[in-house]
Amino acid sequence: MEKKCDIQVGRSLHSDQSYLDVLSQLSSGAIPFVAKASLPGEKIWVPLLDFQDFSQFLVGKLMLASNGYSYDSLFNHWYVKDGSRSFGPFSLIQMLEFYQQKRLHLDNLIRHSSFEAWLELAKAHPFNEGALEALINNEPIKNVISRRRHPRIPYTNEVFLSSRAELYRGVTWSLSCQGLGLVTDGTTDIGLDHKVNIIVNSNNEHGAVQVKGRVVNIRKETNYERVAVEFDDQNDFLNDFIQKRVPKL
Repeated sequence: MEKKCDIQVGRSLHSDQSYLDVLSQLSSGAIPFVAKASLPGEKIWVPLLDFQDFSQFLVGKLMLASNGYSYDSLFNHWYVKDGSRSFGPFSLIQMLEFYQQKRLHLDNLIRHSSFEAWLELAKAHPFNEGALEALINNEPIKNVISRRRHPRIPYTNEVFLSSRAELYRGVTWSLSCQGLGLVTDGTTDIGLDHKVNIIVNSNNEHGAVQVKGRVVNIRKETNYERVAVEFDDQNDFLNDFIQKRVPKL
């Protein structure tokens, strides 16, 4: 059965909302994270992040989005302005990570793809009214973003990876100076903790890049696999490549 709740924002009431509807409205800036929630019709209001298991639901969907699953309302809609340059698009969880890493501040200008103008972070839904601190200090969310100390960017490119004398092809979905996420073209014999050699193919932004690492997460689907790789060493070229595409410290 689909879980639902009523949402209160000031004097506005959003009735009988599914969790996924609420999540979509949060990500688009339609409602703030400091909204109140109640079981439908009961009008017993508590902070949304404290409402039943909504935090666990939120974290689950954020992790799916950051691992390449297509939750469109969560993925790659946010832009950040830093001086004369703008960066993005980023996912909601990357915005939280940037704030945690002190790359994003309350006076930074941000914009969702649905916004007509740039707004200061502190004045923009869904982050305003102290919602950022509430998010950062919410235990399930805190556990996710505290593990990510280096900036990641959405990144799609062809890669080849070899493991135990077998060669596989895949496509990346995210990149950091310490690792990447990819989807393989088919099934593989790769397993958790396996050592892999990776070649990130050349494109119009850079030449081919070769790295070594180990598999730290893998999910095997019917016709493909989602693989997260941690590099053995921080790659200076990729670090520079990423730093040019995220807000500065």
